Amino acid sequence: QIGMLQHGTRSSLARSVVSRAVGHVSRRWRSSTSGIIGLPNVGKSTLFNALTNAQHAQAANYPFCTIEPNEAVVAVEDAKLEELARVVQPEKVVFSQLWFTDIAGLVAGAHKGEGLGNKFLSHIRDVSLLMHVLRCYDDEDIVHVSASVDPVRDAEVVEMELMLADMQVVETRLTNLKSGKKVRGASSTVLNDDDKATLIQVLERAHELLDNGQWLGTYLQPTSDEQRVLERHMNQLLTNKPMCYVCNVDEDSAKDGNDYVRAVEEMVKTKNDAIVVKAPSADQDAERNTRPANKFELLTISSQLEAEACGLADEQEKHEFLQEVAGLSQTSLQQVVQTSQRMLDLQTFYTIGKQEARAWQIPVGCTAAEAAGKIHTDLQRGFIRAEVIKPADWLEFNGESGVKEAGRLRVEGKDYIVEHGDIMHIRFNV
Repeated sequence: QIGMLQHGTRSSLARSVVSRAVGHVSRRWRSSTSGIIGLPNVGKSTLFNALTNAQHAQAANYPFCTIEPNEAVVAVEDAKLEELARVVQPEKVVFSQLWFTDIAGLVAGAHKGEGLGNKFLSHIRDVSLLMHVLRCYDDEDIVHVSASVDPVRDAEVVEMELMLADMQVVETRLTNLKSGKKVRGASSTVLNDDDKATLIQVLERAHELLDNGQWLGTYLQPTSDEQRVLERHMNQLLTNKPMCYVCNVDEDSAKDGNDYVRAVEEMVKTKNDAIVVKAPSADQDAERNTRPANKFELLTISSQLEAEACGLADEQEKHEFLQEVAGLSQTSLQQVVQTSQRMLDLQTFYTIGKQEARAWQIPVGCTAAEAAGKIHTDLQRGFIRAEVIKPADWLEFNGESGVKEAGRLRVEGKDYIVEHGDIMHIRFNV
């Protein structure tokens, strides 16, 4: 790892940076969190437990068994990293990570504080992606808060609460903006008159959409000026976050879904930018380069089945269990992780050396200096250059030395826009 970070000799500073870089996660990068939301007793905590492969969250058959959000880090399995690492046989291989938060169930009236709703809504505001779990199975032993199973109705209940909560925020903000008082925007800076006028215009449009029961993330497109202003000054709006519906089914429906899932699919088709994800792509790199992130997606998973499979230590046993019980060729959990990664608009770069091969998650569009800061802030502060190798060249020429001999090593400055899959050697001096 020192060889991937140092500039010049192997100084004590470089060794110190390496030791502190392991496990270092700044607040900025923590913000890319997926929040697992939904009504009570739909399988949120069971899904969370399966994702983390441990019983972190208490999965109980009564509402509000989760009050404080459970938070965990989940590794992103990466076949490309393993392939690249085989060239140098490092001492260890470290996958990138995503944050997931298990948020307690919402109920009708949450925007008014029903069911501890204000507390739960504040937890939702802290995440970047909503993973909305919908109950798509019948079980008389598990209580449903509405006494019947109807995932489309359940989705509408939760979304209406989020829209009503946003309406309150927008109305309060508009009142303050129009009052003539000083109003602070991003980074607590006071908004000037031009920014105020722009924000008032955007919020009045948002108010109109919410008043018509329309999801902001659907009707305010990501490339519009409205979207950019909202993200800069009103990033706490709940309905402006990307949404993935997770249909939680019984084990018999894990492979092909059921009528409940098909009803949700019809609902999703009416929403802008909806893509129904049936299975992980065979070529994830090609998919990432051609398929944009969408505000609405849909996954089908049996959280109870996945949780039971996670209880098996041997990977072969897991495979045989999923195949025998549900006819699945692989676990669905990495599909959840990969979908979260894409919808959060994240990409991966690698650092590879004899001691360690590691994958790092960064937002699409990051510069080389910003990517260096993901490893450690000292690397960004003292950034000199990035030596960049494309994965295909790394494999073709058998590692860094072969790439250099072939003249395929690229030297990039701090403003270089990192591409998905880049292998980077950061040179710095502090």
